[in-house]
Amino acid sequence: MIETTYYFVCGAIIGIGLGWLIQSWIISFQFKLSNEELSNSPELKNYNTKKIPKWFFLLSFSIFIAILAVWRQLNPYFLNDILLVSALTIIAQIDLKTMYIEGRTIAFAGIMRLAWIIYFEPEGIFNYLAGFFLGAGLLYFISFFYQTFRNLQGLGDGDAAVLGLIGLWLGWQNLWIVLMIAALSGIIISSFYLLKERQKYQNILILLKTRVPFAPFLCFGGLLVYFLEETNYFYFIQ
Repeated sequence: MIETTYYFVCGAIIGIGLGWLIQSWIISFQFKLSNEELSNSPELKNYNTKKIPKWFFLLSFSIFIAILAVWRQLNPYFLNDILLVSALTIIAQIDLKTMYIEGRTIAFAGIMRLAWIIYFEPEGIFNYLAGFFLGAGLLYFISFFYQTFRNLQGLGDGDAAVLGLIGLWLGWQNLWIVLMIAALSGIIISSFYLLKERQKYQNILILLKTRVPFAPFLCFGGLLVYFLEETNYFYFIQ
C-alpha cells in the first residue's frame, strides 16, 4: 500500500510537470503562427469547441500519468509510455486548434524513442523501423492517389508522419487497426459535427468539403491499440 501510494504521488507530480510543459509547448506554437495563418481555413473557427479549462487538463493528465506510474512501477517502460502519451497529446491538441502538425514534436519523440529502443529493446529495432516507414508511407500514398484522382487534398503530409511515429511504438503489424479505429471514430464524430453545422450552411456540397483534423483520431487509435497490447487485452483481435 505504501509502495503504491509512493508510485501514485510520484506519477502525479510528473504528470503535473508534463501537463504544464505540454500546455506551454502548445501556446508557444500557436504564438508563432500569425493570425492570418490561423484563419486561413474558415471552418477551423467553427470546428473548435469550447476550450478545455487548464486546471481540468492538468488534473486529468496528472491522474492518468499517476495510474501509469503505479502500473509500470516507474520502470523504463513508464518513460516509454509518457513519451508517447505526451507527444500524441501535443500533436492532437495543436491539430485541433490550428490545423497544423507540429513537426518538432514528432522529430523529438522519434529520436527519443529510437534511443530507448537501442538501449532497452535493440532486438526489435527493425520491426519498429518498419512500422515507422510503413505508417508514414501508407498514408502518404493514400493522400497522393486521392489528390491525383480527386484533385483535392485529402490527408496532409503531417498525418503520414503521425502514423509513422505511432509505428515506432507499435511496429508494422497492427497499424491497419490504428487506421481503422481512426477512420471510424473520425467518420462518426465528423458526421455529428457536419449535421450540427448544416443549420448554418445550407449548401451540402460546401459542408462536404469542410476540412476536419485527422491527427487527433490517429492519436486516439494509436494510444488505444498501444495500451491494449501492453495490457494483453489485444488477443481477441489478433
